[in-house]
Amino acid sequence: MWLTPTPICPEIGSWNVKEKKAVLVGDGNAKISFTAMSDVGKLLVAALLRPEATHKRVLIVNSFTTTPADVLVEFEKQTGSKWDVSYTPLEKLKELEKDAWEKNHPAAAVFTLRRIWSEGGTLYEKTDNEALGNPEMETLEQQVKQAIAAQS
Repeated sequence: MWLTPTPICPEIGSWNVKEKKAVLVGDGNAKISFTAMSDVGKLLVAALLRPEATHKRVLIVNSFTTTPADVLVEFEKQTGSKWDVSYTPLEKLKELEKDAWEKNHPAAAVFTLRRIWSEGGTLYEKTDNEALGNPEMETLEQQVKQAIAAQS
C-alpha cells in the first residue's frame, strides 16, 4: 500500500512509476518498518508452529526497515531513471489528515497510516522474527519490483 501512487492526495506520500514522480513525507530520512502482505502469511504459519514462543502475547514482526530516501534510490535503480521528487512536511501531512477526518473523506484512514509510518510508529527496537525461526522475508528490492510491475 505504501509503494503506490496516491491519486486521492499525492501530498501524503506517493510513488508514481509511470510519471517517475515521488512525494516523500518529511526529509525522506525517517526510518519506516514494513511487513509485506505475502510475509503476513509466512509469519502467521511460523507463529502457529511455535506456540511455546507465541502463546498469549503480541508479536512484533516485520519484513524490513528502510527510509523513503532509500526507497527512492531503489525505484530509480530499477527504472533506470531519475525521478521528480517533492517533499511534504510532517506538519502539512497532519493538517491534511485532520481535514480528511473532518470532511469524512472515505480514505481518511490512509492519511492516518501515512502519518503513523512517517512518525516512526512502526519502529521497534526488537522484533519477534527470530523467535519465529527467522522465516525468509520480502526485501525492499522485491517490493519495489512488484510495485513497478503493478503500475506498468
